[in-house]
Amino acid sequence: MTTIGHFPAQPHCFAYGGFDIQMNRAIDVMEAAGVASVRVNPWDQSCGFGIAHFWGGDDSHTLTLRFCKERGIGTVFSVLLPNPPSRLALGMRARGWARRLLKGRVPFTSADAVTVINDAQAQVAEQVLAIPRANIWVVPTIVDAAFFENETSAPVDPCKPILCVGTIGTRKNQLRLLQAAIALPNDVVLCGRFDDAEPGYRAAIEREIAAHPGRIRQVQDLPAADLRILYSDCSVLACISQHETEPASVLEAMICNRSTVVADRSYGLNPKFAGAHRCDPDSIASIQNAIREAVATPKPSYPRFVANAHRTAAVSESYRLVYADVARRTGREWP
Repeated sequence: MTTIGHFPAQPHCFAYGGFDIQMNRAIDVMEAAGVASVRVNPWDQSCGFGIAHFWGGDDSHTLTLRFCKERGIGTVFSVLLPNPPSRLALGMRARGWARRLLKGRVPFTSADAVTVINDAQAQVAEQVLAIPRANIWVVPTIVDAAFFENETSAPVDPCKPILCVGTIGTRKNQLRLLQAAIALPNDVVLCGRFDDAEPGYRAAIEREIAAHPGRIRQVQDLPAADLRILYSDCSVLACISQHETEPASVLEAMICNRSTVVADRSYGLNPKFAGAHRCDPDSIASIQNAIREAVATPKPSYPRFVANAHRTAAVSESYRLVYADVARRTGREWP
């Protein structure tokens, strides 16, 4: 049986966020489904695998990708790409062509398979990065099975807290969320670790917490079942990051039938998020208005969101198909 060797997006001593959670969840799912997998230890001389799965499109993988190609090892890259509206895709395509002319192709474009998480990113992979369509696979984000348990469609108490899930840092924009929410009747729960690279941002958040006793709570490192309880006990999920790809917190909130607030950035225009309330993430007033609208929508509707596509079994099968195709094209036995 062909073994899949997994290479992490980065050393976890530097950061550990949503993409890393997704990576480990996917590996665990594959192993549970009977796919022979190994988390590659670069110090282990006996580590062997027939397909290398690289997580993230970072340049740090470039040399290892070359080694794999030289040895006939199949290669898969799972990458996060922009989610441009259709009107911006043509401009991105022109810039992608210019980049290839000046700097050459992005290294992971030579992989046997590239997985992305939605159709908009597949469009970027094909039209901007010039990856052959046959090598592009859409594999949705896995949402933990805990979020599909105890499903409820009961209306939400509008007095419940505002929930924000994710690493606490400038990009995620939690400080502006707190500044907006303090003028509203709802408390705020921040679920996530502080970004160690931004001590000043952490200090600013902690000042807000100290200035408003009992209004703001920060928790971290919760197992999925406990995180599911936080969603059940909130009135709205706010994800007002300056940029994202397809934040798992929004997917989780939609599965839990909670109203959502997203930024009016390209990620917030994702067709899956139709039914979410949008705001200008740089405007306190806009954030407040979106939260008020969301709180006033106790039974949200997401007509273009297919929750079952994010179940473990569905995503597991998608990865199986990717590996089977790469094994076939590289002459490996599968399964």
